[in-house]
Amino acid sequence: MKAKIHGLLDSILQSNLWFVFLFLDHPWGRRHFFNKYISYRPDFFQRYYKWKPVFGNPKKIIILKNDAIGDYLLFRNFLEEISNEYRPKGYEIHLIGNIIWKELALNLDGKFVDQFFWLNRGGLNTRPSLQSRLHLLMEVNQNTYSIVLYPNISREWNGGDWLIKHIPGQRKVGYNGDVQNQTESEHQEGNLIFNELIKPKTGVWFEFFRNREIVEILLGRKSEMISPHISFEDQDQPEGKYAVLFPGASTEAKQWPANHFSEIGKWLNETMDLRIILAGGHGDISLCEQIQQTIPGYSENLAGETSLVELLLLIRNATVLISNDTVALHMGIQSGVPSVCPFKCNHYGRFLPYPEKEFPNLRICIPQQYKILTQRELEDKFSQNYGADITGVVLEDVKKAILELVNPN
Repeated sequence: MKAKIHGLLDSILQSNLWFVFLFLDHPWGRRHFFNKYISYRPDFFQRYYKWKPVFGNPKKIIILKNDAIGDYLLFRNFLEEISNEYRPKGYEIHLIGNIIWKELALNLDGKFVDQFFWLNRGGLNTRPSLQSRLHLLMEVNQNTYSIVLYPNISREWNGGDWLIKHIPGQRKVGYNGDVQNQTESEHQEGNLIFNELIKPKTGVWFEFFRNREIVEILLGRKSEMISPHISFEDQDQPEGKYAVLFPGASTEAKQWPANHFSEIGKWLNETMDLRIILAGGHGDISLCEQIQQTIPGYSENLAGETSLVELLLLIRNATVLISNDTVALHMGIQSGVPSVCPFKCNHYGRFLPYPEKEFPNLRICIPQQYKILTQRELEDKFSQNYGADITGVVLEDVKKAILELVNPN
């Protein structure tokens, strides 16, 4: 009986997509029909989502930011500017975000976004499954859009171009960028999806400036955002002066050796009388325990115990932050906290370093053998790859950088 019902539905739906649009594309249909049928015939829904028409001017803009927390922090300030430009004209602002930074986005930018949708990638840097993408589209495609914006210069297919392809929108805007996150064939297929493909300026550009470049296309004017920043109301934090050490990172190759963090913790306590707070995610608990055992008595291990908002508040009240190239560093830099990063030079010039003029509170320490290179030479060598061996960053350089930022007296 079930097979006959499916067969009847197939014959109706495959021959007439208007049946779905007129009778099933509403909350009751999604709740009682789509959720079951989507697992049985995902190919049909992909065809429907590509076909769904857009009538008139829906006055809705949707932005896709599918990448990591640091990438979001280098884009998020533009949400306020987009909101201020379009909401007075009657538009709604929607955002598809990576679910790993949901809490942070709701707290920092909830007032600038009318509706959030969350992409569950199922793990770090993994491709979201077809089922998760289709269920996301079921929520997103309750709407149609005037503008669909995908601002990433390094687009991807599954969680990027594929979604843009299936979101009903009149004007789809993206970058004709690089192929670091997709194959050449995926890139070429993705290019056909967009109405407007922005050719990026040549050379190595700080990611915030890249974001500003495409946002200015959307605004139709120069952006007023000069640099990324975080403004957030303080709450109760640990008393006294303390340093935050963040020894984890997304990959082991980006992690400065644990014994170096131990040495820095001892030195900070001895020279500046700072209490040491170790922070990190659940995956950093054992690493932070290892470091804490070497600096007992004046250290505290909060790895795995803080939410993203709690981590932000912890960092912005610190005397100094020593962090690998990860989310904690971006939080510290953008909050104005003296921040020092042992840096392996991966994608040099794109995410790090921040512009020195706007961010005098940052010092990066690169492997010893590359210190003789100029900024341009470092960009030429490392902007398109994953950098050098981070163990080449020496302790004395990190200590010197801390002293440049923090007066021990």
